[in-house]
Amino acid sequence: MLNRFLEKKYGFEHTTLVTYMNKMFVKRMTTPGLSDPVERVGREPIRKLAANDRIIGPALQCEAYKLANDHLLHGAAYGFHFQNPDDQQAVEIQTSIEQNGIKETVAKYTQQPVDSRIVAVISDNYEQISKG
Repeated sequence: MLNRFLEKKYGFEHTTLVTYMNKMFVKRMTTPGLSDPVERVGREPIRKLAANDRIIGPALQCEAYKLANDHLLHGAAYGFHFQNPDDQQAVEIQTSIEQNGIKETVAKYTQQPVDSRIVAVISDNYEQISKG
């Protein structure tokens, strides 16, 4: 999915890109002492869910190139679930969900129209995750 975007936008050759991505992933996951606690991965969700950052940014690029972005949008839904009372951004998002509902909150923090496909998919995923 994301590799298809990189191939289309930047002209990377598929097998070279996949080889590089696999190598870097394996290197990162096998580095001694490397840990990624949930609190670190999820912190500052407002920044991470913004239209120009690591989740919604690539999702928008995929959408522009008519590529699948469902996994990114599913990940974004988990971002809206992130709760940490010590993270002001997480508290702000949870307060917004309580006061305005998930669709309005997703639209606000992703900077996408409330009636957009991206907001609908993230909101639907959020509801599915909420059900367990």
